[in-house]
Amino acid sequence: DRASLEGAFVGIDAVVQLAALDMGVQAPEADFFRVNVQGLWNVLEFAETAKVKRTVVCSSLAAVNISRANPPRYLPVDIHHPAAPVHAYGISKLAGEVVAKAFSERSPMQVFCLRPMLVMRDAAIYGIARQAALEDGTPPPPAAADPEWAPSKPRPGSRHFVSTRDVARAFRSALEAD
Repeated sequence: DRASLEGAFVGIDAVVQLAALDMGVQAPEADFFRVNVQGLWNVLEFAETAKVKRTVVCSSLAAVNISRANPPRYLPVDIHHPAAPVHAYGISKLAGEVVAKAFSERSPMQVFCLRPMLVMRDAAIYGIARQAALEDGTPPPPAAADPEWAPSKPRPGSRHFVSTRDVARAFRSALEAD
């Protein structure tokens, strides 16, 4: 909503752009573009006009479309890895990265895109780690109420995810890094 954004950036040094229509939402594919791409454009345009110094944009691993059905072409996956999204959400996130790069190149504003992967709340992390341990035949993590359980500690078979705290730290680091 451009009208609600118009005056929001005056006097602001930095923006963290997290607003998006998430892949978990059932919506017409066109809505992903309207919300995710046009919405990001609006934020960056107003930030640029207000001379915001730095913006951190939340993209997604869906922009690359790496999954069990579409494994990485090489490891480690880097920023040059081919992107082949097929769902409107992933396509909108990749398009958002192109928009962010354009604003970064055309203005003095620094724009960073982060691609967090499977952001999990602590309560869900334990269940995922327990199920993965069962599937992998590794020892299960201690009970979630046990003080030994620490979601930020690596656990065998816990797959790949980041906690909400990890993502918050990553975004803050992007805001503060030289």
